[in-house]
Amino acid sequence: RNSGFAAPQTNGSDMNDRQLWPSIMLVTAAAGWGLFWIPLRELEGAGLSAGWAGFSQFVTPALVLLPLALIFMVRGKATGMGRWKTAFFTGGAFALYADSLLLTEVARALILFYVTPAWSTMLEVWLMKRKVTAARIIAITLGFAGLYVILGGDGSLPIPRNAGDWMALASGMFWAYGSTRVRMAGEASLFE
Repeated sequence: RNSGFAAPQTNGSDMNDRQLWPSIMLVTAAAGWGLFWIPLRELEGAGLSAGWAGFSQFVTPALVLLPLALIFMVRGKATGMGRWKTAFFTGGAFALYADSLLLTEVARALILFYVTPAWSTMLEVWLMKRKVTAARIIAITLGFAGLYVILGGDGSLPIPRNAGDWMALASGMFWAYGSTRVRMAGEASLFE
């Protein structure tokens, strides 16, 4: 039945204009993350260990945001501190990912991290009570097939071979769980 409310009419160019900047930002962010390993390798080449190289990548934004967080706290605004469990998993994912890029081959770290859709799909079904659909089963199957190819495609047991592999795999799991917590938590401020 018609409720008496009509959907706003938009032409195709309005829709394209609204999607242009978000699309540009998405491509830019993806390219940035795809190149994230380059400065890490440079820092390692300059003598920093894997842990310190990863730490150096994240300390500057943390120091920039710390004064803002303090101002928000003083004013009684949301800072995200109440979401520390989510921050632990999403931040832990970044730390593990950064270290994995230095402790294993970059391609292995990327692929092991990007099994995340399989973990996310399983968490959605388990924690968010989403329906098991054919698309979800395909996502999980492809994720585990990718794991097998990377970890055991040469006929060996499909297990991680070094600390970097384990960290990359764990980073994807941490990211999937942290992202699921974000989706379950509801609205958050831009600063959070």
